[in-house]
Amino acid sequence: MGAARRGGGGSALLDLDIGLPVEQLKDSIRKVLSDDAEMLEEHVEAVTRRGKNVECRVRTLPLCTSDGEVYGAIILMALADEALVGG
Repeated sequence: MGAARRGGGGSALLDLDIGLPVEQLKDSIRKVLSDDAEMLEEHVEAVTRRGKNVECRVRTLPLCTSDGEVYGAIILMALADEALVGG
């Protein structure tokens, strides 16, 4: 999973082919960007760079200014059986 350094520049997040079905995360991303959630977590099927199917745990969090204004999203992912930070 992941994009090569030269593979993602200038592309929209939902258009990236990184092995993680980012399209499935758009509702979570929208919710944290609209200040409707502090943290959302879901499980999705992904494909590693070697073509292996894996289950990932994905955590989406708002990126906020010091005043609490949301201006972005943080997306963390790990294999479903690995520890995740961010909440």
